[in-house]
Amino acid sequence: MNIDKFGHHVHKRLRFSDLLGIADNALLKKENGYYDLQSSRLKGLQAPQELSEAVNKEYVDTIIKDLCTKDEVRFIMSEVLKETERVMNVFINDVYTKHEVDKIIKSVTKDEATSSKRNS
Repeated sequence: MNIDKFGHHVHKRLRFSDLLGIADNALLKKENGYYDLQSSRLKGLQAPQELSEAVNKEYVDTIIKDLCTKDEVRFIMSEVLKETERVMNVFINDVYTKHEVDKIIKSVTKDEATSSKRNS
């Protein structure tokens, strides 16, 4: 708490450098170093150049558009399962017996479970 020579409480005065640009006191820099928009909108944000920068809606929409939908993921997984089944049939019919394939699957599954427990 600041007190002047007469014992009166002195409020911290804002310097011009503490202000970023005031539109109805919307963008005052607070004592903690952050800006308070006081429910106002921030416009004109460019796409971020560094990880710590704020992003605009257009940038987020572009990222979201590039993500797969649930239906696309389901389709991809069904195709992967079909191909896996085809490869398994090749092994069963041309390379290994069904019993040998089951044995390999069991050992791989056991190794993966042991490995994931170690990594946890």
